[in-house]
Amino acid sequence: MVTPRNDGTDTSHWNTLTNSKLAFAYPLGSLKATEGKFYKDYTFPARWRIMREQGVKYRGAYHWVRPDFSIADQAANFIKTIEANGGLLKGEFVQIDWEVTLKNGVALPVPTSRQIAEFQDRLLQRFGRPSVIVYSSDWLPDSTLDADSRREFIEWREENPDFPLWYANYNIGTGSQGGWIETTKYGADVWQWSSTRIVPGWAAGVDVNHVFSWKTLDIITNQLIIPQPALIDPVVGATGVRMLYCYIDPNGTVWVGNGLARRALDNMDQFAQYVYLSTTNGGPRLLSGGGVAVTGIAGVSHVDGITIEALGKPI
Repeated sequence: MVTPRNDGTDTSHWNTLTNSKLAFAYPLGSLKATEGKFYKDYTFPARWRIMREQGVKYRGAYHWVRPDFSIADQAANFIKTIEANGGLLKGEFVQIDWEVTLKNGVALPVPTSRQIAEFQDRLLQRFGRPSVIVYSSDWLPDSTLDADSRREFIEWREENPDFPLWYANYNIGTGSQGGWIETTKYGADVWQWSSTRIVPGWAAGVDVNHVFSWKTLDIITNQLIIPQPALIDPVVGATGVRMLYCYIDPNGTVWVGNGLARRALDNMDQFAQYVYLSTTNGGPRLLSGGGVAVTGIAGVSHVDGITIEALGKPI
């Protein structure tokens, strides 16, 4: 068994608040704001205000996405609610809650991966900065709304390998299906490891979470700004488009991404996996995991598609 931390909760009107100072005494808190086209969680405005007043460092608002309304209408409901409560301030992010919806006790078709991608885009365009994280899990089944038979979460993650992910898995064992292992498999930034944890300040068990990437939360809450070099033409490798830029922050952390989602790489092996070589004359020159052994980067404070150095030497 592993022992994940409780770095914060995600709750809704189903969870009864008894003591806000205890309930929101964690660095992370996320509240349900909306669902579908019309629904607004009646507890959201007051609890959102309390989290701001108590200075919760990472404050999230989430929307439960449904398949029976258009993404445009749902995004409008969500955005309108956020704006009615002061907009998206520094320290705040928005979250897409992607699960199975029951209607009269019957499961509705799962929203497709393309619908989730559309929701992401609408939120990113509206708020004008990286601000979105997707909550889901690999237990999400295939949708009957599209023609293929692939599970929607798997399809989405393969198409969005760098997008911030809040992953649910309640198995805290050390086996291959345990949440600790699965979060690594999917590159999760936050792990929801229980939905029934007793937390002071709440009347009954609630969802609790372990944060793996505080830097991702810093980015989506506008508390860590990663300068974005000019976007370059996509560099395509054997597994598809992987990267549009890279950056090394003052702490020496290497980041890669596509201009919207960014991910910190823990080691140079990961860097080699993400970045491919382009030898176009005068074009981007990128390190290749398929042909160039990358063991370190030296003497570089900023890296983009034009200026890359390997082992301190220009290529």
